[in-house]
Amino acid sequence: MIIVFYRDWWVYYTVGLIFLDILRGDWFRTRSLHAVIQRHADGALPRFYTSPLWKKIVEPHFGIEKAFVAGNKAEIVPLPDGKIRRAVLACIPDTIARFMHRRLRMGAMLVSVFRPRKTESTPPTTADRSTREEEGEC
Repeated sequence: MIIVFYRDWWVYYTVGLIFLDILRGDWFRTRSLHAVIQRHADGALPRFYTSPLWKKIVEPHFGIEKAFVAGNKAEIVPLPDGKIRRAVLACIPDTIARFMHRRLRMGAMLVSVFRPRKTESTPPTTADRSTREEEGEC
């Protein structure tokens, strides 16, 4: 299982553009939504992936068994931490938060479960057979 940052419409674009860029004034310093998100994201140099881009990168190496969007309930309410935010979060049931993350794709994480890519097995060469016979495997 691998978890990567998900470039979603809510956290990346809405919260990033309105709250970080405009209201906090980061737009005037960076002139780039990407640069603002990089400054406020977790990690040294985070990468954000859309579902199709992640699939394109991963599929040549692994089969994707399952992929879904997940997130923290607090991501849904783009308010600074305080009494108002905690009160709003307390009013949102966990089932609604899961619906918003998974169905509306409002989470900040893309979770992928992989399976190994099946490859065609090649018949062993003569050298491989003789080595295994010497080791007593055949």
